[in-house]
Amino acid sequence: MDGRRAVRVGQTVAGRYRIVLPLGAGGAAEVWRVTDTRLGVDRALKVLGDRTASSPTYRRRLLAEARAMASIDHPSVLRVLDFGTCEERTYLVTELLEAGSVADRITQKGPLPPDEAVRRILEVLAGLSAVHARGIIHRDIKPQNLLIAADDRTVLADFGIALVTEGDRRTREGVSMGSFAFMPPEQRLDARSVGPPADLYAVGASLYWMLTAKNPVDLFATDATSDRFDGLQPDLVRAIRWATKAKPEERPQRADAVAALLHPHLPSAWASRPELDPANFLGPESPYETLALTPEPPPPSSFPTNRRAGRLLLVAVVLSISLSPFVWRWSTRRAPLEPEILTRISAEAPPDEDESFDREDPGLLAPIVRPGRPAPMPPPRELTPLWRGDFGGRSCTMTLQTQGDQVRGTMAVDFDGNRIDTPIRGSWSPANGELHLVDTVQAPDAGSYRLRWRGGDLHGTFTPSHRDTPIPLKLEPSAP
Repeated sequence: MDGRRAVRVGQTVAGRYRIVLPLGAGGAAEVWRVTDTRLGVDRALKVLGDRTASSPTYRRRLLAEARAMASIDHPSVLRVLDFGTCEERTYLVTELLEAGSVADRITQKGPLPPDEAVRRILEVLAGLSAVHARGIIHRDIKPQNLLIAADDRTVLADFGIALVTEGDRRTREGVSMGSFAFMPPEQRLDARSVGPPADLYAVGASLYWMLTAKNPVDLFATDATSDRFDGLQPDLVRAIRWATKAKPEERPQRADAVAALLHPHLPSAWASRPELDPANFLGPESPYETLALTPEPPPPSSFPTNRRAGRLLLVAVVLSISLSPFVWRWSTRRAPLEPEILTRISAEAPPDEDESFDREDPGLLAPIVRPGRPAPMPPPRELTPLWRGDFGGRSCTMTLQTQGDQVRGTMAVDFDGNRIDTPIRGSWSPANGELHLVDTVQAPDAGSYRLRWRGGDLHGTFTPSHRDTPIPLKLEPSAP
């Protein structure tokens, strides 16, 4: 590759990978089918695009993806084979899966039959157990990132925004990362603080999408009697609803817990496959080894459907806890990673040129009024009707109506192109310039606002009801 010149068919990358044809492109990277001329096999090559090739942020993100994937050797996780930088372009080489994604298949043929959907989700959960065992949170599980291998195996891909829990948490506090419809409430507010239950929420949302081909947005706020679940097996609805609870502590904490609920629904041809048995899943290591396995017990009259199935389910759950160190290996082992791959990935890490990238801001949640600053100007008797500003890194608009010290209105926040309007009410104290508001909807991600007039603006925080960490707010008065 020559400088910033576009990648093209026939080009050779790093003297080894000859570009054959394009496979896809996103906002940050392109994916190409290439031939490894050294080994004579086809691979997939992911390379940063023209707009992002020189960005240390995107180069570091691709490096993080390479490290995360290279540290895992599991048949349900896409295998990374090489990483490097050639003539100012950073690239990542993986195994080539030519059957497309689960999303492609559903788009072409409609929802999956329940047997196939459960089988594919169990394959994903098996791979996810290995991912979590390495202290990695994927944060972007969705059918588009579930690829299909030539042997019809489901493979988890795209670790571009994965969070390595034992390493650098480079995502800013209060920043949302991932795909909105598949994200749990806590990830929408702060992607840095999520754990395995966030990935399991996305698995539940993906299962719903596979079964219905319908948007899974806000499943956490959906009642069991909702028509969104019409036509689905009650047992699968229960599994989806448990995985998509609003609060992370109320969801399953481990992949094998979800798998234990779904495994009884496999057809007999698949039920005996050891790779889909929750007892063979990898158990989580630090920092999640102490998390309890607490499945939501379903009514015995309907789930499981008989006592024998109930005993089998209990045995599966017990085995998933006690036998996790005895991990099943595939009968046909894949060739090991090139021994120097992890060393080379670290050695070829792009330089830390952008020191401002996701730097922790020690003043992000600091007191609103700091010593040494001039006293704020007196607050107005009545608040301006329209305000615009920043909600934890997202744009927001607040409209207010005041009547004496009582306030009501709407807070609108842009979550990655999805505008969420929430009715609010509260009180305003002109004497000390304090505004206290609460969301009036009974949603799991509702919360309270506490702002203070300072220098003509409103500064403060929003605290969601399901966690204690506040989100910073800054609003400026705006003309209608």
